[in-house]
Amino acid sequence: MRVLHIGAGTIDDEIRDYQRCGVTDITYVECEEELINKCLVQFQLLRDECLNIEGRVIPYACSEYSWEKKIFYTNGFGQSSCKKPTDLTKSWAKSKDFQIKEVYTINIAKLKSKDPYDFLSIDIQGGELDLLRGLKDFELKTLSQIVDIEIQTTNMQYDVTEKASKEIETILENQGFIPLIHGCGLTESFIFVHKSLLLNNYIKFRNIVKHAISENNLLVLHPNIGRLGSIHEDNAENILKNRENFLISNFTPGLIKGSHYPRIRDKLIQLILKDISRSQNENKK
Repeated sequence: MRVLHIGAGTIDDEIRDYQRCGVTDITYVECEEELINKCLVQFQLLRDECLNIEGRVIPYACSEYSWEKKIFYTNGFGQSSCKKPTDLTKSWAKSKDFQIKEVYTINIAKLKSKDPYDFLSIDIQGGELDLLRGLKDFELKTLSQIVDIEIQTTNMQYDVTEKASKEIETILENQGFIPLIHGCGLTESFIFVHKSLLLNNYIKFRNIVKHAISENNLLVLHPNIGRLGSIHEDNAENILKNRENFLISNFTPGLIKGSHYPRIRDKLIQLILKDISRSQNENKK
């Protein structure tokens, strides 16, 4: 199973979590030297432990245009972005000392490989809109049919306005992606699935969402989830037209509380990755 991760996160845990879920190949797109080195160290540690994983790092910032130079801000504590830090960012980061570097950019279309990735994660602290505007005529589904994207909000650093956040959703929806879940908290976090994949597997995705929520035991399920049991696969097209009957993002506001959402999101990603890995292993038999 192959993952493309744009913007490195908490490397120490992240790569191992991917490996535990059955991921065998990870490509990071990351321009910060410290995080690049962390990625390489973790990949080597996993190889030393004879764990089956291949990894690489593409040392660019992903943006609208390729081979541009951009100013990059970092404080060495995990807060880094091509967006200039605001006073709010500096306050949250507890550091006013942001180093300024120059980095080169790469357009997301340049990341396409011979075969699509099974999972795409985007976490670039305020640069999401620049990245997605670079799609233009490029079909994102040829890169991956499942997209996890975090959008920073005003509660945290590198805030994105409500208008910009909506534009991000619109770009992805125009590309044929449907938001499987949408959580609100310190970040606006979405998991999008392309409609072609969702149409053929919507019962499976519905059950994965239910599993992720019920296992956390954090909230009362919306009544619409209970009605899904009577929906037959022949009605998949209708499900997508009436998303409030399926999608967490269209349920009662506040259904997933901000403090609870990260656990549900993490569990959901784990379940999706494990399901992909299981399906691929079965197909090899």
